[in-house]
Formats: sequence, structure tokens, C-alpha cells
Amino acid sequence: MDELLDVLKHAIVDTLRGERWGEALPMLEECCERFPEDTRSWLNRGYCLVRLGRYQEAVAAFNRCLGLDPNLEKARKWRDRVVTEPLLFLKTPKAVNGHGSDINISEH
Repeated sequence: MDELLDVLKHAIVDTLRGERWGEALPMLEECCERFPEDTRSWLNRGYCLVRLGRYQEAVAAFNRCLGLDPNLEKARKWRDRVVTEPLLFLKTPKAVNGHGSDINISEH
């Protein structure tokens, strides 16, 4: 299990760093399905969904992450941002970059 998770995470990190959201999402979905207790996968899935403009799904992913770890401030911050500042995310993807620095696109 850990080996498969590591392989998936390496591929996910590469796509997220390259801002290839459409490529990252299916891998994140697979990771969330196979390892539903992995908070980092749910957090990154939510972030990816925000970048793809799929805000309701992003909120659901952040909520799932918070259900696993209620103290994960990054998930709470992003969820609250999407809910309270939706106009921010209607701008071009580059306009969100200042907020993207909260997400740690890295391996565990």
C-alpha cells in the first residue's frame, strides 16, 4: 500500500508543480479512492478542483479533509475562501497564485 501511494504522490507532485490540473485530478481521485484516510490527497484534490473552477466539488473535498483532521487549517482556510470569496476564483488562474502558496505541493 505505501509503495503505491508513494508512486501516485510522486506523479501528483509533478503534475501539480507543473500546474497541469487536468492531469493531476484523476490521479488525486484515485489516491482518495484507494486511500480515503489520506488528508493530503483530499487537500490537494480540493486545491486542484479550485484551479479547475469546480468550486462545489472543492468545498466537498476540503470538508472531507476536515472530517479526517478537524485541525488542518489549510483545508479550513481554502474551504472558507471558496465559500466567502467566490469572485476571487472567477478571475484568471494566475490571479489565484498569491493564495496558492498556502498549499504544500510536496510529498509527506
